[in-house]
Amino acid sequence: MNRHILPSRRPSLTFGVNHGIGGKHSHFTVSIGGDGESSDVREVFVSGPQSPLLDLVRDSAILLSLALQYGCPLETIRHALTRDDADQPATVIGSVVAGIEGVLA
Repeated sequence: MNRHILPSRRPSLTFGVNHGIGGKHSHFTVSIGGDGESSDVREVFVSGPQSPLLDLVRDSAILLSLALQYGCPLETIRHALTRDDADQPATVIGSVVAGIEGVLA
């Protein structure tokens, strides 16, 4: 399987997501981009309050981007991520994926 290499210049879309962690909600800014030829998301960037959690979320976004560039469908990724007892995303990256699906719908 080959990686879908992105052009140097490409369109992007930025939106916010909130995720509750230990009773506290944090806001993250998500930017998604594609190749400019289709509506497929191929890269994900996340920023938010500086913390060790943000480091994990940013690394997760890199892995998410690589999976998308290698052709893994966003829906497959969503189904693989942890959900809580109310069937909501249990992690920040799960909330990011849900946010991506929401803006693409």
